[in-house]
Amino acid sequence: RSANRKVHTVSLRKRLNIVYTAILILVFLLFGIVVYTLTSTILLEAIDQELRELAEQVVDETKAFNRGDMTELSFPEAASVFESAAVFMIAVDDQGTVTPLSRNLQEQGFNELLNPVGLSEENDFTIILRDGLRLRVLTAPLIPVLNESEEATQPELIGYLQIARVLTEYDRTLSSLSWMLGWAAIVAIILSLFLGDWFMQSSLRPLYEIEKAAATITKADDLGRRVPDTGRQDEIGSLANALNHSLSRLEDSFRAQQRFLADISHELRTPLTTIRG
Repeated sequence: RSANRKVHTVSLRKRLNIVYTAILILVFLLFGIVVYTLTSTILLEAIDQELRELAEQVVDETKAFNRGDMTELSFPEAASVFESAAVFMIAVDDQGTVTPLSRNLQEQGFNELLNPVGLSEENDFTIILRDGLRLRVLTAPLIPVLNESEEATQPELIGYLQIARVLTEYDRTLSSLSWMLGWAAIVAIILSLFLGDWFMQSSLRPLYEIEKAAATITKADDLGRRVPDTGRQDEIGSLANALNHSLSRLEDSFRAQQRFLADISHELRTPLTTIRG
């Protein structure tokens, strides 16, 4: 036995609306990614530039004194910018001695590097998580000017400077931006569903009229009727003209067939009458 199955088809209007909404979602997703990435890059670059300027200031003001086989470092007094609770600064010399420079670390008795794996001869930027806070850490090589009477002595790498900034404002800004983009995407999708459905319905209305006219012609068996001329110069107008042209040819063929049958009936009438007589 063959079971009767109901085939559920999706209308052309709904399919077009789904495709239109999907394209809008994709475009908005790409737009959101670009905006988020650019904003994140610009904000992070501003933080990096601030850390870079602070590092240059500290390195320029740091002095080195040779004491036999040891080198003593003289760091500048904490500037007002280092008093901020959002900025941390720490240094380590070639002997591994860690010196907290910012007051917020000095008060905590902090005696370890912020980023132990970032020591290199080039500036290194990284984001670390420490005590529940996200920090942007700059590790800069410490090559101070030697404060010696021997002018022939060349500056050398004698330690590292690490300056970090709390990323709370940075994260809060990106979080707010994410919420804004998310809500904007939701509103845009809802509007696109309603406006897209209305637009598709108005755009496909001539097709509905053509379908209704064709169904009426089929039911009435009246090939003399025509689908309404939309007056449009697009695919829908071309479809209406093609249907009317096909109906005209069908009407001519049907009338020719009727004339042919009438002629045959007339020609057969006389011999049939003779045979009957």
